[in-house]
Amino acid sequence: MLALQLRHPALLDRLARAPALTEGQVWRVVTALFVQDGGLAGGMFNFLLLLAIGPLAESRLGPSRWAIAYFGGGMVTEFLALAWQPRGAGNSIACFALAGALVVTAAARRRGWLPIGVVAVTAAAAFALLAARDIHGIGFFAGAAIGAGFALRDRRPAQKIGS
Repeated sequence: MLALQLRHPALLDRLARAPALTEGQVWRVVTALFVQDGGLAGGMFNFLLLLAIGPLAESRLGPSRWAIAYFGGGMVTEFLALAWQPRGAGNSIACFALAGALVVTAAARRRGWLPIGVVAVTAAAAFALLAARDIHGIGFFAGAAIGAGFALRDRRPAQKIGS
């Protein structure tokens, strides 16, 4: 998509978050994750970010949960981002959602101080982003909430068929 967008710059305006999202074009919560408002530099950064986080998250979460965390966290963030950054696009918020889901699910599987420390440090960094009104903090916490749902589901005992 980045190559297509660089060749046809009008794609960004047609697929980005807003102002059209506020005018009822709800599909932009998805399309905004595929175009980059940071041009080539932003697109390459987001690609490298996804390359760093994506495979690890897929190996830990599995492909379907990866997709739920990435797209679910990204779409939730697109809606919430309207308050702070109504114009924009990019998949970095979905990458931050993956990171949030990964941190929470990894911490839920482990005991001891290290997982607590990792969660504390990453949550503090995400809160700093929120304090700066940076939508990436929203992405992290959206993914963390999704990851918490995964962790809770994994802890529930399996129900017997017929009971």
